[in-house]
Amino acid sequence: EFFLMNDDAVAIHLRVVCGKTERQTTSLFATMANVIINPSWGVPPTILKKDVIPGMRRSGEKYLRKKGLKAYDRNGKVVADKLLTPRNYKKFTYKQAPGDDNSLGYVKFNLPNPWDIYLHDTPHRNDFGRRFRALSSGCIRLQFPQQMAVYIMSDLEKRKNFTPGLLDTIIETHKTRWEVLRTKIPVHIAYLTAYQDTTCKHVRFARDIYHRDDKLKSIMQRM
Repeated sequence: EFFLMNDDAVAIHLRVVCGKTERQTTSLFATMANVIINPSWGVPPTILKKDVIPGMRRSGEKYLRKKGLKAYDRNGKVVADKLLTPRNYKKFTYKQAPGDDNSLGYVKFNLPNPWDIYLHDTPHRNDFGRRFRALSSGCIRLQFPQQMAVYIMSDLEKRKNFTPGLLDTIIETHKTRWEVLRTKIPVHIAYLTAYQDTTCKHVRFARDIYHRDDKLKSIMQRM
């Protein structure tokens, strides 16, 4: 779950989708640097190796068209699908343009860190209704990212003109827009199987999906 705190109070509480057991979300601390509206998506190395390359081996350029991906050479120029072959496709980078089906959705929250973990929207919004939500490739998908973007820009950045209507207007352009933050927003990503709820009166227990509790228990017993 995601909590945005302001003056020791919960300003926003959202459900999240985190990394699969085989692609676990890293625990970390970082500072949010910017908000990107209509982000493009550059395929990271892990997904390229485990998803895109096998997909291209199966279906070739059909796979790229289905996923809305385009290949780019070292100079940033688009490579025509028909020029991609089983011998050369590993030489290129692959990106997905902004749009309704973009893997990052309409909003991305950058927090620079060595693992390239960030928070973002998703086109798979039905996943937030599931009880088991360890479904991503490591980054964290937010239930209502547009609500959070408006709160950050209007309440924390003090841009009162940044309304839900303005955000919708920007999204409709399908053009990428970067909003650099002046406010330093610390982000803690922690793996907890027991935590205090928003009422601060109850402790909630979660499933140990990454099987880390036994390891922690073993370390503590040796101390």
